[in-house]
Amino acid sequence: MLGELLAHTTSAPYVYSHRWKQGDLVVWGNLATLHTASPCDSSRHHRLLYRAAVR
Repeated sequence: MLGELLAHTTSAPYVYSHRWKQGDLVVWGNLATLHTASPCDSSRHHRLLYRAAVR
C-alpha cells in the first residue's frame, strides 16, 4: 500500500519541477509538501535559503 501511495503522490499531476533562473523565488507550504530534490553542485551553484514561519 505504501508503494501505491508513493506512486500516486509522485505522479505527474502532483509534481512541480522548477528550472531556476537568477532572481527566482519559490514559496511552498511544508504541511502539504512531499520534498525531493536533485543533487546540487554547491561548488558551481550558490544557494541562499531563508525560512519563514507563520503561526
